[in-house]
Amino acid sequence: MTHANPRADVRVVLADDHPVVRQGLRALLGSLDSVTVIGGAATGREAVRQAVILRPVFGSAIAARALDRLAQPAPSPRRAFPELTPRERQILDLVAAGLSNASIASHLGMSVKTVGNHLSSIFAKLRVSRRSESIVIARDAGLGKPAPDFRAR
Repeated sequence: MTHANPRADVRVVLADDHPVVRQGLRALLGSLDSVTVIGGAATGREAVRQAVILRPVFGSAIAARALDRLAQPAPSPRRAFPELTPRERQILDLVAAGLSNASIASHLGMSVKTVGNHLSSIFAKLRVSRRSESIVIARDAGLGKPAPDFRAR
């Protein structure tokens, strides 16, 4: 645990199931004068327990912003990624669903090379360098749900 910072405006309980992520966030946030990390949790249940006991989270201004954000609807996959062409969005959706390039090519009736070219363009437009990064971004936007009539090969 990080010792409480008397000048801290924000008290934080970190919650993530990956210890390395928690440690990295703890180090990053701990370097800020306005933030004190007061706890850490590996599960949702543990995070709730720590939040009740330690009473982190923020002041009324940040709480209002968080509530406003939570009240907004999740982004629609149709509105997500306006910088992508419809075909690129379709391919990103299939990548996020866990399909390989060969499966995507077969499903869309194109060559594996063409799928790879589209992925290169998608990565550049999304400013990511790895497939895993694009999957995270796509799933956060609601993409990647497998079609009922198509299975990953």
